[in-house]
Amino acid sequence: MSTPPWSAPSLPEVAFIAPRVPPLRRKPSFWSHVATKRNSKNDPLPDLTSDITGLKGHPVANGGYGDIFKAVLRIKGATSVLQVAVKAVRRPLPVGNDAEVRLRKGRKRIGRELRVWKKLRHENILPLCGLVYDQANFGPFPAMVCPWASGGNLNNYIESSRGLRLSMADKFDILNDVTSGLQYLHSHAIVHGDLTSPNILMDSAGRACLADFGMSTILAEFGNSYFSSVRQGAIRWTAPELLIEPEDGTLLMPTTQADVYSFGSIMFQVLSGNIPYHHIKNELVVLTEVVKNRRPQRCSAISDIYWDFLQICWSTQNRGTGRPTINEVCRFISSQIDIHAVPTIIVIPIPILGAKSLRVSQRKPLRRQVSYQNGAVHRSLASAVDFIFRDRRLTQIALDIVCHDLCSCLNRLANEILTKVSDYNFPEMKKLYTRLGEDINLIGEAIALLKQDIHHPGLAPYVSKLHHILQTALRDEGSLDPLPDTVRRLLLGLANALQAEWSSITMLQPEIIWPVYQLCYDSYVKKIRTIADSLDIPRQEAATRTSPGRPLLTQSDARSPSGWSIINRLGKLKLSPKTGRNE
Repeated sequence: MSTPPWSAPSLPEVAFIAPRVPPLRRKPSFWSHVATKRNSKNDPLPDLTSDITGLKGHPVANGGYGDIFKAVLRIKGATSVLQVAVKAVRRPLPVGNDAEVRLRKGRKRIGRELRVWKKLRHENILPLCGLVYDQANFGPFPAMVCPWASGGNLNNYIESSRGLRLSMADKFDILNDVTSGLQYLHSHAIVHGDLTSPNILMDSAGRACLADFGMSTILAEFGNSYFSSVRQGAIRWTAPELLIEPEDGTLLMPTTQADVYSFGSIMFQVLSGNIPYHHIKNELVVLTEVVKNRRPQRCSAISDIYWDFLQICWSTQNRGTGRPTINEVCRFISSQIDIHAVPTIIVIPIPILGAKSLRVSQRKPLRRQVSYQNGAVHRSLASAVDFIFRDRRLTQIALDIVCHDLCSCLNRLANEILTKVSDYNFPEMKKLYTRLGEDINLIGEAIALLKQDIHHPGLAPYVSKLHHILQTALRDEGSLDPLPDTVRRLLLGLANALQAEWSSITMLQPEIIWPVYQLCYDSYVKKIRTIADSLDIPRQEAATRTSPGRPLLTQSDARSPSGWSIINRLGKLKLSPKTGRNE
């Protein structure tokens, strides 16, 4: 008898790209201690003067509109301290008969803007902790206290050894942070007005936050023109319409379109590794280039699609009104993140298949790899089935292997949740979530293949729910329900959905499900429910009281009941390749 084309000698395994899942992202360290310093509505701008220690007499850096001092903030009610930056506003004091009136208005204007800043809560916006009042050291205006940026500003970060090693995926992660923060500001009718790489701060993990927004607008309203309040060096990122003073004396103010122009210059710098007009050292020459609409020199690191997008961001028609909105910019950057993400390659071993027997006991677990050298890598499971499998029975094999991996990952996730009340291991949780998301999506794809339904919705909603649950818990964003309970409800919903799918397939197309796999699929549903029950804390506490010393979830629980063990017990069954029944 001839050997089928999909037998083991010709096809020991198949490789394909795993479905992409939205990544879990760690909250920037700027926000790590902010929750402990939340103030009441009656104290929108807390006075931290008495809580600041270690303040040096000289600034460690000079920002666009002030001097920056490094200090330590004692957090009330906590044993820890926080390294902070204390930024003093630097501007000439008003002179003349109305100097006192103008100074008082200036304080009110700054106070009003700082109250707006204090209310902003977004992971890509530098948080404001409070103010320091020290006229002897900082002048007549209050100094602002913010978390210290351990990674420096974006300018320093790109020039550092770490910045030189950034992949395209890393670069677009940074750009995504910038656009997310800018989108948040614009959604609250706030214009940044000074979006430059020195005003984008980095934490140690490479996450970015926007700083110094609105300061140029404040200075402009004090009587300076926007042009005169643009600091030296910022011209390289500034929209040209803000650098030409109107003949009628109209006060120039920054706009959201000008922010998009500045973002284009940020994107140019991140992709190329050079500041705009890096070949020009003289700022006056740079000013001439910007005003005459001469763009920075293109380098080989910027592909056509990105250069074309930069031209749109730098458009000067009708004073920049033809530039994309920040929402359009966000969509473009998000699409590039998906393109440059490093895919996971799933390798599924194919067991030995004979004409009259199925040796299911030879099942091996799937592998995840970043590269594959043993043959073709298909773009999806469906593509692999179309090109290689030629038989839906082998889709069942893939489904079985993925279901086993799903249960293994769920067991590890449950143990991670149950052994950690808080302070979860982010790398481990991220790894587990990614594997779970890939497995759930693959199971949905396999079900659609078995049902021959190209419009099958799959199981993607469960991946989205899992992402939301874990992201909220890992960021300590105040989930209404405990993590074990929310994950338990999700797993019960997933088990019910899978049970409904198995029943649907066996009722509509009973000939395509081999009995051995029907038993396996049912056992996987039971296993998911067992893991969900393990997350029922009141039930487990009661069980612990009756059986002291027993872990909430053991390795034996992970193996029994298990489709894997059923496969092994039924491994010697001889099944007909046509009917799937025991001969």
